[in-house]
Amino acid sequence: MTVDVGISTFLPHLAPLSWAGSYSVVAWLAAASFIASYVRSFSGFGFALLAIPFFLLVLPPEKAIPLSISFDVIVGLALFPSILKSGVEWKSVRWLLLSAIPFVPLGLVFSQNVPMAALQLLIGVILFVSTLLLAKGFRTEKTPTTGMTLLTGAASGFLGGIAGMFGPPVILFFMSSPLGRTVSRASMMAFFLLSLFFALGLQINAAESWAWIYPLPFLLVFVLLGTYLGHKKFVSTNEQMFRRVVYGLLFVLSISLIIKAAL
Repeated sequence: MTVDVGISTFLPHLAPLSWAGSYSVVAWLAAASFIASYVRSFSGFGFALLAIPFFLLVLPPEKAIPLSISFDVIVGLALFPSILKSGVEWKSVRWLLLSAIPFVPLGLVFSQNVPMAALQLLIGVILFVSTLLLAKGFRTEKTPTTGMTLLTGAASGFLGGIAGMFGPPVILFFMSSPLGRTVSRASMMAFFLLSLFFALGLQINAAESWAWIYPLPFLLVFVLLGTYLGHKKFVSTNEQMFRRVVYGLLFVLSISLIIKAAL
């Protein structure tokens, strides 16, 4: 099937696709971008969890991953003023970042020597059990110590190096703390925004071309719309519903990792 001249010029990497018309492919990318940005804005995380699997259906990994990270950064920047107003637990965020970054190279080395399926299974099981404990009501009565914060950051960086998954340890860290939903969400988003700059820099440095950036201007409007509506929904949502959504996303992530490891 021939791709329309206008679309193929704007999104040249879509031209080889023969199973779908050009407009349906663009609509697919737009819908995925909107939904992922809505969830990310509401919960504080989850853009890559939702966007990358959908992007990979129509884009190769070398385009899908940096595009997803770029949009993740854009959502974080768009919400940064509201994050600051919400009250970020900067002490924890600082220690998390300082301990995460040195462990990224370690994770990369480890991933080259251990089968990915085994790592995915291990991460999936740990995440599932941890989320189940949170859903059953597990909380720490006091703000985590500096040692626990450093350990969480190290685990985040290690997992980031292994599979690009900085999020799970940090999400579990804040969701089990006595901090409320507003401060927890703001702190998670501050950490992810700063760590994503680091991840985006690595992706750009490793990229062989800038072809992945072509869809960005067109899809940006859907990302910003999803960000606005997701934040608006968060403001009107209570603590209980917020936690249900977050736990649901974590269960989806853990189960998808276990299934992927088993296939």
